[in-house]
This record gives sequence, structure tokens and C-alpha cells, in this order.
Amino acid sequence: MEYKFEALGENSLELLEVDVRARMSYIDLLALMHDLLVPFATESERSRFTVEEVFHQLSNLAHAFPSESEIGIIARANIACAESLHSEFGRGGQKEPQKNRSRKPWKLQRVLDGFLLNLLKEYDLIRVISCRRKSFRRVVI
Repeated sequence: MEYKFEALGENSLELLEVDVRARMSYIDLLALMHDLLVPFATESERSRFTVEEVFHQLSNLAHAFPSESEIGIIARANIACAESLHSEFGRGGQKEPQKNRSRKPWKLQRVLDGFLLNLLKEYDLIRVISCRRKSFRRVVI
């Protein structure tokens, strides 16, 4: 599996701009993937949730978007990637990737850090869209 965070396209971002419920669900999805992987990051933090809670909530949120929609397809691909990366590092919580993996530990660490960085960029973009929409409302009212 190629570990790559997939960003939303312009149409999906426009949908999230107007659909507050979808936007909040997608933000929750990003936060859960972040919590799943951040303990293994170069500059790690402690997750707010247990791994079991994260997997359960990711499964629930994956169904918040129609499977044929761009958001649904990208959300499921990113969840699968996050879960795969998590399994590469092992469910025991160790910082180092498991030794029997095909990639070198430093390369896998770089991939994981890049995935988290792209995830945070996506969150920032959605936040900017949300703020832009709020400021637009203020001007109109």
C-alpha cells in the first residue's frame, strides 16, 4: 500500500463550505486519524482517545458520507491509510515500526509525519473556508 494522504478536491471543499454537518463530520474524521497516528510521530503527543475508541468512531464517521461521493471515497482511502500506518507501528504503542516490515523505519517515520502534516493542512484549509463563510454572513446581514 502506498501511504499517502489524499486531499479533497474543489467540489468537495465547496460542499463542506455550505454543509455544516458534513464539515463537522469531516473535521472529526481528521481529528480521529490524527489521534490514531500522533503517538508515533517524530514529535509525538498523547492521544485523547483509546485506540479502540478511535477505530470505532472512524468506522461510524466513514458512513457519514455517501460511498460514491468524492468526500466518501477520499475519507475511506485516508482512513485505510491511517489504519495501515498504525498497524505498521504495531498496536502495542511502540514508537518504532515493527522490524519485519518492508520499509526502513526512518522512511516509514517520514511517511507518517508527512501524512500528519497533510492532514493538518487539510484541517486548516477547511477552517479557513469555515471562517470565510462566517465573515461573509456578517457582511450580508
